Amino acid sequence: MEHLGAWADKEFLTVPQLTRVVVKRAIAEYLKQNPSNPPTPKPDSTNDSLNETAPPPATKAKRGNKKKTNTP
Repeated sequence: MEHLGAWADKEFLTVPQLTRVVVKRAIAEYLKQNPSNPPTPKPDSTNDSLNETAPPPATKAKRGNKKKTNTP
């Protein structure tokens, strides 16, 4: 583990950042060597057609914190 920390310091990255870079490179290399296994596409979060049919998010009613007025 200390070698990974030293490598991350040398690259001016944190250990999680370095790990992410190494894993992404390994996945890219794997896909180059195995082109018959295409990755599954991720759902596009910017697709507006899905958002048009979705109902608006529910809001919570505010409770308490209201000042009571004493009106006779």
